[in-house]
Amino acid sequence: MERLDVRGIALLVVLWVIAQVPFVSSAFRVDEPNIVRIAERAAVAPADPYGFYINWNGGPEEAFHILANPPLVPYWLAAWGSTFGWTEAALHAAMLPFSVLAIVAFALLASDLGVRPLAPALLLVASPSFFLASQVVMPDIAMFAFFLAAVACAVRYLATGSVWLVPLGCLAGALAPLAKYNGVLVGPVLGLLWLAGRGRRTGLLIIAAGPAAGLALWSLCSLVMYGRSHISTIAEFESGGTVVILSAILGYFAFGVLPAVAATSTSPSLVTRHVLGAITLLMALLMGVSMYLVFPVGPWAAAGYGLSAGLTFRFLLIVAALGIQGVRERDVIPLILVFWFALVFWFQFGLLFSSVRYMLPLLAPMILLLVRSGLLRTDSSPFRAGLAFSLALTVAIGVGDARTANIYRAFVDEVVAPKKVAIAGRFLFDGHWGFQYYMEREGGTILDFFRQPRLRDGDVVFIARTPFPSYQQLTPTRALAIEIEEIAFSPRWPVRTIDCSAFANFYGPGVRECKGPVLPFGFSVQARDEFAILTVKRRAGVMP
Repeated sequence: MERLDVRGIALLVVLWVIAQVPFVSSAFRVDEPNIVRIAERAAVAPADPYGFYINWNGGPEEAFHILANPPLVPYWLAAWGSTFGWTEAALHAAMLPFSVLAIVAFALLASDLGVRPLAPALLLVASPSFFLASQVVMPDIAMFAFFLAAVACAVRYLATGSVWLVPLGCLAGALAPLAKYNGVLVGPVLGLLWLAGRGRRTGLLIIAAGPAAGLALWSLCSLVMYGRSHISTIAEFESGGTVVILSAILGYFAFGVLPAVAATSTSPSLVTRHVLGAITLLMALLMGVSMYLVFPVGPWAAAGYGLSAGLTFRFLLIVAALGIQGVRERDVIPLILVFWFALVFWFQFGLLFSSVRYMLPLLAPMILLLVRSGLLRTDSSPFRAGLAFSLALTVAIGVGDARTANIYRAFVDEVVAPKKVAIAGRFLFDGHWGFQYYMEREGGTILDFFRQPRLRDGDVVFIARTPFPSYQQLTPTRALAIEIEEIAFSPRWPVRTIDCSAFANFYGPGVRECKGPVLPFGFSVQARDEFAILTVKRRAGVMP
């Protein structure tokens, strides 16, 4: 057990909170609006948080069937929003306690596993997945924080026997799947600790029972509320795809989950540096060339994907080698970390699609494996330089993500709001994500993708080209013509997280016409998104 650097961790937390302040006022993005809608409903009807309809997949559906997250974070936001307001800044600030909890819990866990905690904590905040997940109201960061807190409590209880850690760890474990369903994976990790916990198995068993108890309680509540458990309904919504998920992981993990400095890690003793380098290079060439030949991408995007795939494969080999080494040396700690990593990795293949934030739980065991084994020399000058670069790159990605999100709010404020007063007919729109939130706030009505509306003279339709799904265009009739005005918006920032021209999407495996695997971020100076304004007018000489 390493001594915890309380002053160093406290300073890191303070600096972390200060660094997050510029991002709290950024616009809602991607899936944030549906979390906000559940929170708004929970604020007025706490016993019925999913009792409304939402058009999120193209047509109106019951929220209970399509909003795939449990209600812990919406309930938290409902209480916070009712107290401090429902602005973007207020709700984003509500998520800061979870990221702070994650940093502290991870530092404690690293300390108890024999690692000086400051370096792992710095690696955590230098990860794009952690940095961006902390700036949105999506529930990944809350789940991750409770996941880490539960494991940290169990490990410290195993080492010290402090009884107060048992209820605290059980509570954290119960809250992890209530924040997001993949938080239930902390249960098997805690179960493995229970098997290793000689002399303290009763307390560890109570902690390990927390995730199942929390999930069972919510399943019972949702069964009473809606006649069916929410998790069983969502399980039908999700459907994995091995090839699609694997290709996404190869593009996402090395560049989106791990901080860039992790690429400087050395080779484990079971694999020589030259062999590991050769395998990495071969995999990078194979995936880069395949990407270039199979999908309509440029050479730079293909090369970037190949490099990410090669590095990801390298890290997978490192995890496997450390697991074998742990078996040979009978060291239970790396075996638990490898099991944690493998469990979360396996879980990805049961999902409908992949995202960088879905892989956030992979970050903690990977960092601990690299640092604890000495493969990442945290006391060296190259590490410090690499860490500084990683932090700068991650901040640049965060700025790009915030500016991308702000485009939709800016378009509504600067273009839609002035035009709305002159609309003679209906005020319609198409496009989800943050665009939907701000258009609905302005009073617009979202189109049903599956039932094209009967157009009327004077209708105006605003279409965002990138957020799914999109008509792209509406069909004129003999009596009605459609005038189309196109407007492009650019974030004026070269680092992009959702951009077809950069072949990047931090939040999903594709974007617009860019089909196939993508990277978590890219670089571009082109316009980020295009908007179409369709004005319906009666043709001259045609009687109404």
